[in-house]
Amino acid sequence: MQILRELGELGSVTATAEALLMTPSAISQQLRLLQRSIRIPLTERDGRRLVLTDAGQALAGAAIEVETALARARQTIEEFVDQPDALVSVTAFHSAAASFFPLLLAQAGLDARSFRSPTRTSRKTISRD
Repeated sequence: MQILRELGELGSVTATAEALLMTPSAISQQLRLLQRSIRIPLTERDGRRLVLTDAGQALAGAAIEVETALARARQTIEEFVDQPDALVSVTAFHSAAASFFPLLLAQAGLDARSFRSPTRTSRKTISRD
């Protein structure tokens, strides 16, 4: 999703590749992989340029929110690094937690298997008014 975000901000595969220290071919391949996992088009051709569709822009915006949440989570964990038995409570959608928390714990040098993870679920609907 970082590639999608960068493509939206920079406007070209070449600029995105340069910013992420990747080749344009690698960027295109990653975009294809992401596109396969999503049922609606995320990018479209505009002449020779590849631009984000409305859905692509929405997903790129969500990527920014995820990165911000991860940064806050890293900061929260950093506060407890010297407190081995501290309690940290994190709330997230299941898919985000499953994808990002193991990576976050690994980056913090922690072993996810040593953590208790009580799960609470809610059926409340979140309104976007």
